[in-house]
Amino acid sequence: MATDQCTSEPESIFDSLTTWSSGNTAIATVTTGKVTGVSAGFTTANASGKILECSGNTEYFQEIDLSAPVVVLEATITIQSSGTIPTANTARGEYYDAVGSYSLGNFVDSGGYCTIGYQATGTLDPSSYTGTVTLVRTKGGVDYDGPTGQAVLVSYPSGTDDTSQAAFEVTTPTNGVVYDLDAPGVDPTQGQIWRQRMNFFENAQLPDGTYIANEVGFYVRLSCVWGSSGNIFGTDVSGDNVLGMGSTNTSWNLGQ
Repeated sequence: MATDQCTSEPESIFDSLTTWSSGNTAIATVTTGKVTGVSAGFTTANASGKILECSGNTEYFQEIDLSAPVVVLEATITIQSSGTIPTANTARGEYYDAVGSYSLGNFVDSGGYCTIGYQATGTLDPSSYTGTVTLVRTKGGVDYDGPTGQAVLVSYPSGTDDTSQAAFEVTTPTNGVVYDLDAPGVDPTQGQIWRQRMNFFENAQLPDGTYIANEVGFYVRLSCVWGSSGNIFGTDVSGDNVLGMGSTNTSWNLGQ
């Protein structure tokens, strides 16, 4: 560097980093400023280098340390559709207010909807992580209505955002766990049958948009028959009224 860049006022000009390393390559590798996660855990990205110091017309290099902590975070997602919501899930009260029950699985809720309630659980590794993690969901499928439940009511392309309202999410981990609650369902009008055939995909996301889980796919298929004394689940289509892992046919009769 030409000495005319040095003035009577001191200045610091970043020159070059000389070495990059990882505190634990089983957790993350570090090369030329890029950190790549290998497995869940904590480590350190180590970077030592030097900057060019100028004071007046005198130039000299000063060693610096740019080491920083690194967290490689993973989430494992599971889906529960039976039993009741655990007290550890602090969104359970909002769920109860919405559907009138703490139950998961099949029931007719307080609004008359034939619904299948479920809980998505995200288990974090490392479990000591305290930052925000949101369980996000997309969907694709078809809702049907009509006297026989065969007319397309609305169709959702795969990848349609279906992330729960904040009230039904627990995004601050407790003991390394976050939650999402949902109760997909349909409420037919008088003399109608309504059906839902939906494929869902659940993932976990950091505030910056980074996904940290292997996406989990599951499906909901149900039929609801209007009744003057209350709605009931329809049983005319074999294999209906279930939540299962994987995907489902989205035709009204499930391809039968």
